[in-house]
Amino acid sequence: MLEFTDATYEFFPAKPNSLVLWLGRLFNRRRNLPGHRHLISDVEVRGNDRLDEARRLGGNRWFFLVNHSTHSDAQILAEAQRIVGVRSCYMAAYDVFLRSKFQAWVMQHAGCFSVNRDASDSRSMREAIRILLENRYGLTLFPEGNVYLMNDRVNPFLDGAAFIGMKAQKQLGKDAPIFVIPTAIKATHLTDQRESIRTKLAQLATDIGLEFDTSTPILENIKRVGLSALDRSLKQRGLISDTPDGLPLRAHLEHCAELMTNGLETKIGLSAKATMPLSQRIRQVRTRIHKVRADPNAKADHQVAATWADEAMIALRILSYAGDYVESNPTLDRCGESVEKLLEDIYSQVQAPYGNRRAIVEIGEPINLRDRLDSYASNARKCVSELTALAESRIQTGLDSINTTNTAIGSTRF
Repeated sequence: MLEFTDATYEFFPAKPNSLVLWLGRLFNRRRNLPGHRHLISDVEVRGNDRLDEARRLGGNRWFFLVNHSTHSDAQILAEAQRIVGVRSCYMAAYDVFLRSKFQAWVMQHAGCFSVNRDASDSRSMREAIRILLENRYGLTLFPEGNVYLMNDRVNPFLDGAAFIGMKAQKQLGKDAPIFVIPTAIKATHLTDQRESIRTKLAQLATDIGLEFDTSTPILENIKRVGLSALDRSLKQRGLISDTPDGLPLRAHLEHCAELMTNGLETKIGLSAKATMPLSQRIRQVRTRIHKVRADPNAKADHQVAATWADEAMIALRILSYAGDYVESNPTLDRCGESVEKLLEDIYSQVQAPYGNRRAIVEIGEPINLRDRLDSYASNARKCVSELTALAESRIQTGLDSINTTNTAIGSTRF
């Protein structure tokens, strides 16, 4: 999970251009996906018939909700959408647009628009709704909100995507349906990468001052290096974990994240409701820190706010680990993802892919939002929550379906 930016927010609207879209898809298919940044040799799409069925029901407004497990997801999905004959706009974090004026121009003309993940971004929401209403292009969102590097398991979705869909459907009424397309992406390795994974983990151990024994089982090494890195990070920030002995790994991680969050809330003067989930508390802290760091009139607080931002990011990263993800099924893919996640979190850098992969995209059963208008009118919050859970469930079903038929070596046990 990479750092959130605290640069002053600037909204970038989508300006899709047919020529740029065509050239972008051509470049993506022939050079970008198979290139060193992604190493994706081919993309297979399953469930095309589900789109055909939705078309027969009058569907031509497509709202793709997709899991976000790798840094190649947007590129994989762009190729999948080309295969099924759909053009789509994408919501993307605004810091990506700030990397260069050329990149911002290309992204906008390829149909991307920005979102501020640290705030309620009304301009981004209006842009998403506009795209659905105009119906010149589909709309694609990644409701997990970040890349979690757990390609077999969907992380909890944020409700914003479901809210956008229902808000747009309400404006359209019952004459024209919007179809949510739950879409599962799975990237799996085609070659045996055990040695690469061990080498990366051994180097990480060396960097944090830990001896590494190659004869130790990979699961034990991943857990030992990860917990050592966590303990080191906490101590560097003046925190000592007082986790009770024998606590399960997930509970231990939650305890450490809460320890850091409690301290941040005290420092910046925030109080959280007793029922508020820890992830929401961290995002609330991040929102307050972002306001301080982006305020030119608060320069006196910028330095200390940078320290707070670092601690908030560490808390969010700690909480993003499932605890049992590798242990429940220690495949080559999962072990590699876990090592990649440790490297990304410790170095705050995207890790280059280390082996050739293929991508499988499963289109799930579409969800007709017109059928949910009465529910939305009766209890909007409940309707949005139920829609979020349904989309999340169907994408997980898609991942499970892909995994039952995945014969690539990445699916075998380490």
